[in-house]
Amino acid sequence: MSPENFQSLFSLCLCLQCIFLYKKYIFRINLPKSDLVPSQRKQHLGMVLDSVRALVFSSPERFSRSLSVGQSFLEHRAPTVSLWRSLLGHLASLERLVTGSWVHSQSLQWCLKKHRKAASVPPSQ
Repeated sequence: MSPENFQSLFSLCLCLQCIFLYKKYIFRINLPKSDLVPSQRKQHLGMVLDSVRALVFSSPERFSRSLSVGQSFLEHRAPTVSLWRSLLGHLASLERLVTGSWVHSQSLQWCLKKHRKAASVPPSQ
């Protein structure tokens, strides 16, 4: 038996043991949402985990959503607080993927804080 076949068989046995234990202790497995096929590239919580190249990156869907939020932010002359919040939410979710991104995220949060204070102060009469 080749090492690849042995690894696949071993992975399958582990999956079957997990399924048996879950059923024994009355845990329910949502099989349509489960990914029981061994792979070197998995998608989890909007991130793609590539174990061959040792990389983690954003999924294409998540990247396109973040890009559209960024483009709509840039198109507005005076972005609303909700648009700032949406942009910061997308950036915060991608923060762990980009080295040093927390520095940029912090400066944007300060801009939002100033913008929110200016929007909440009633005009003087």
